[in-house]
Amino acid sequence: METDTLLATNFAEDHPSDAARVLEGFAPEEASAYLDELPPRSAAEVLQKRVSSNAAECIAQLSPPRFARIIAALPLDRAAALLRQLDPGRQADLLKQAPSDISALLASLLRYPENSAGALMDPLAMALPEDITATEAMARVRRAPRHALYYIYVINREQKLVGVMNLRELMMAPPKETLRTAMRREVATLPAAAGRLAIVEHPGWRDVHALPVVDDDGIFLGVLRYETLRKLERESAAPPAPGGGLAAVLTLGELCWVGLAGILTDLTSAVAAPTRAQKETAND
Repeated sequence: METDTLLATNFAEDHPSDAARVLEGFAPEEASAYLDELPPRSAAEVLQKRVSSNAAECIAQLSPPRFARIIAALPLDRAAALLRQLDPGRQADLLKQAPSDISALLASLLRYPENSAGALMDPLAMALPEDITATEAMARVRRAPRHALYYIYVINREQKLVGVMNLRELMMAPPKETLRTAMRREVATLPAAAGRLAIVEHPGWRDVHALPVVDDDGIFLGVLRYETLRKLERESAAPPAPGGGLAAVLTLGELCWVGLAGILTDLTSAVAAPTRAQKETAND
């Protein structure tokens, strides 16, 4: 059993798309039992590759502690997309199990319709107050560099977006100059309620590779990145013709595929068996 578990775990880590396709053939409780055996990040990788409705049913079966660890390892937009597939009651129950900071961010994304700018944005993008100096701003960037990928968004004390600057402009600004003075005031924005077509056709993409998202009052909510735009464009395109590269890969790896799929089947059955036995005992 230990060897099977190791092989199945390695398979999921090295081939998350393939593992996702295999697990889609299992009942949600069996698939979630298998995910319980994976490291949280590996489980999150597999969930990202699964069909949303199928993956949502799977996460709904996870134990509360396990759900909290896996949901924390998922990108926020993907986690929100999965939760969106569940009924509001179950969605609320699962949000309570997530870490409080992640739960609050997910709740903010779930307020907006699916595929809207508000639902797809990165709510962690860095925004800094206009009244701090360039030196202070650089110190904050160094403390959280992964939230400042290229642009720094500038807000006033009412949280409204008032300007933008890139990292080079921030580094070149005089140390004691405030962001209010150093920033550029012309900022292309996306309304949080903007739908897929409005996002894809926004003229701002010609000049920048990220667009800030604001609500009706101009409050800064987050950022929609160019990679999300590309994803929307791909989803709008026609599906690829059958028999292409994927078919060739599956043909070449057929024997390995069947063997590993068998391991996953055995593992999920073994892991899920105690759960079913407990249910039968309870019913007796």
